[in-house]
Amino acid sequence: EITESRDESRVAHLALGPERGVVVWDEWNRADKHGVIRTSTFARKDVSNVTRPRSVSAADEDAEAPRIVRRPGGFWLAWISGAAKPKRTLALPAKPKAPALASAPSVQEPDVAPLELGQRVLRVVPLDGNGVPVAEPKSVTAKDAHVLGFDLEAGSDGTALLAWRDDDTAPGAEERSVHLARVKPDGSIDKNVLYDDEAGAGVPSLLVDATPRDPNAPSVWLALDSVSDATRIAAVGPGGSLLDALGPEPVIRSGDPLLIASGRWLVAKSRGLASELSVVECKPSAPPTAASDEAPRAASSGR
Repeated sequence: EITESRDESRVAHLALGPERGVVVWDEWNRADKHGVIRTSTFARKDVSNVTRPRSVSAADEDAEAPRIVRRPGGFWLAWISGAAKPKRTLALPAKPKAPALASAPSVQEPDVAPLELGQRVLRVVPLDGNGVPVAEPKSVTAKDAHVLGFDLEAGSDGTALLAWRDDDTAPGAEERSVHLARVKPDGSIDKNVLYDDEAGAGVPSLLVDATPRDPNAPSVWLALDSVSDATRIAAVGPGGSLLDALGPEPVIRSGDPLLIASGRWLVAKSRGLASELSVVECKPSAPPTAASDEAPRAASSGR
C-alpha cells in the first residue's frame, strides 16, 4: 500500500521495469493550493519494498492526470500542467437588480459567466530505472494550449508517443482535430495535427506492437471514436503522420482496442454489465488521400 493524501483525485498509473515498478498519481497540495505529481517505486521481487513518495512536478504548476510507460533504460512520464492558481469560473447568474418603485417589474436575462478551463499544457520527462528524473520536464505543447486529455505510449526506438485533444471549450465540444507528437531521447519533438470531420468526442488512444511478427508492418496505431460511435483506426508512421486513412473497421465496430501483440489486437466490447473480449488482426489500408484545402484531412476507409 502507498499512502496518498485525502483528496478527490482518482488518477493513478503504473509501469513495470526489469527490476522496479513505478506508481504515479496526482495529489492536491493544501498548503500551496495546486496539484502535484507524485511517484513511488517498488521492487518487483518484493512489492513491500516501497520508496517514500516524491514530487516530480514543479512548484509553480498545477499538475494533474499523469501517465507513465516503460522505455529502454527507464520510463516516460507525462502529465497536464496549468498555472499554480488557475482561474476557473463557474457559470453563475448575476445578482438581479431591484426594480424601481414607480416602474413595473421587467424580465431580464441573467448575465452568465463562461466556463474558463484555463491554459493546460502537456509536459513529459524521462525517468531512469529507479523512477528518478534524468532531465528537466519538457513542454510538448505551446504555452497557450488547452489540453483536454491525452494518451502516452513508448515507441520501439525509445521515443515517447503522445496523442491529445486541444480546445479551449468545455469537454465534449472538442474541435475535429487530434495532435500527435514524438519526443526523442535527445529532447527534440516531431509534431503532426490530424484534421478529421468525423472525429467524435473523447481522448485518442495509441497502441504499440512491441513484438510485430512482420518487421515491415507498422508498430504504432491510433484509435479514435467517431460521431457515429464507431471506433476509427489508422497506422502511424515513424514521423507521426498517418500511413493510411483513419476509418472504421466493421470487425471492431464500437469496441475498445486494448493492446496489440505480434500483430493481433485485443478488443473489448460492452455487453450490458459484462465485457466481451475478442482477438482480431488488422493491416493498413490505402494511404490517405490529399484534401483540397490547405490542412491535410483524413478520409474514412475500412480495412
